[in-house]
Amino acid sequence: MSLDQTLAEVEPILRGTDGTFQFSHPSFQEILTARQFADEINSGRLPVKEAFINFWSYEEDAELWGVQGRNLIFGWERIISFVVGFLDESFNDEIVRLATASHAHLIEKQIEEKERRKSNCPSEDQLYKECEGKWYAGGAPPGSLTFLDFMHYLMIRDARMQPGYNPFFDDLCFISRLSRLPTICESTRNYLANLVYTTYEVIRGSRSGSEIEVDLRKECIGMIGTIPHKKAQDLLQQIAWAKEQYYHGDPEGPHDYSPYHFAEDMLRGYKSSGEPLEWSLPKTSSVRFRGSLVRTRPKEEDVIAIVGSNSPQDVRRYIVKANTNPVNRDDYRLRILHGFLRPIKQG
Repeated sequence: MSLDQTLAEVEPILRGTDGTFQFSHPSFQEILTARQFADEINSGRLPVKEAFINFWSYEEDAELWGVQGRNLIFGWERIISFVVGFLDESFNDEIVRLATASHAHLIEKQIEEKERRKSNCPSEDQLYKECEGKWYAGGAPPGSLTFLDFMHYLMIRDARMQPGYNPFFDDLCFISRLSRLPTICESTRNYLANLVYTTYEVIRGSRSGSEIEVDLRKECIGMIGTIPHKKAQDLLQQIAWAKEQYYHGDPEGPHDYSPYHFAEDMLRGYKSSGEPLEWSLPKTSSVRFRGSLVRTRPKEEDVIAIVGSNSPQDVRRYIVKANTNPVNRDDYRLRILHGFLRPIKQG
């Protein structure tokens, strides 16, 4: 077969320009690359862990975030989504657990750290007893704890007990969306639903009601609602019921679209269609962290607006400074800066 005949036959995939060959669309390259990885893995020639470490992920900057672990590389996420569609279930379970292992380990550490900090702080009951009888008695004696002191202490304490920025959260978002593929087994979906719910509980722990915290909680509920498994329905029901048991009622107020309302909407989607909802957040919510199957690098102008420059050194200095002040830390900005520093290829 001549070169011209070959080009005519494979034109949808390869196109000759000035004597060179290229893919007519990136999707062809991504699918063929995914097919090659899947064939190597299914045949046993390439272990999943080896592909994950040597091609798909990178070692996160422990000095910058204070935690060790691996994150997926931006440029490989779409290819991985195709790989999962070609692989046997057992291999996909391994991919899911490898890609979420760093997040799971960090969540476990954050739970332990919050318990340690909480045990070192005076309890609300202890503080209340010290304040009791002084707030309505015409003022408190000099040097004693006043009502305003009490409330300010609780606000600062809750902020300091909040977990630090989680650099592995975005990978959990990506992997959760893959759970809808038919090649993901039920036990893997159950594992993901439990992991996302535990993450939700860690974020919810302080009950500070900050906009960042509420956004992240809604994002966790959105992930749970994406997972096609009965466990996900049970967890959404549990979150929705929590609204009735919360001693202040709805912590976000009657006019805000709270995480509890979001969970109820997800449940209604299950009951009306029998299928999980697509992971799309309603327009009435104030969520800024919108999930997408494939992320792109943040725009440089967004980074400059936060830091004042797009120099990686300046971005790192900004992140280090922000991480030292848990009370005023803005995870929304840190997420943009983290995305800017993440590599788009291995090495």
